[in-house]
Amino acid sequence: MLESGLRPKIFVVEYNSAYGPEQRMTIVYHKDFVWDYSSYENYLYFGVSISAWRKLFEEHGYKFVTVERRGVNAFFVDPACFETCFLDNIKGLHFAENFYQLQKYRVTWEEQFQLMKNRMFVIIN
Repeated sequence: MLESGLRPKIFVVEYNSAYGPEQRMTIVYHKDFVWDYSSYENYLYFGVSISAWRKLFEEHGYKFVTVERRGVNAFFVDPACFETCFLDNIKGLHFAENFYQLQKYRVTWEEQFQLMKNRMFVIIN
């Protein structure tokens, strides 16, 4: 994943919980993308789902560990760098709703997704 050939031991990545725990998706890439704060639909349209991140990292040999409870970041590790018993005993969360978005919009991730469902997405198979 790095050009230098070094393999990171841990990755921490941001995910968009408005896409939910199961959908593997991201937004369409635009080199001139600007995050638009003018509406809820535009504000929520960003990033990658947790399930898409999991697929990407697993394809590269990384193990999903957890998301943090505020629903922003996910953690992946290179299993070769940790004892198996250590990783097996981590009781992490598989998904957490973004606390800030939940408080701001006062609707669940399902309802947040409904606000932007007609936007263009890339579905990851």
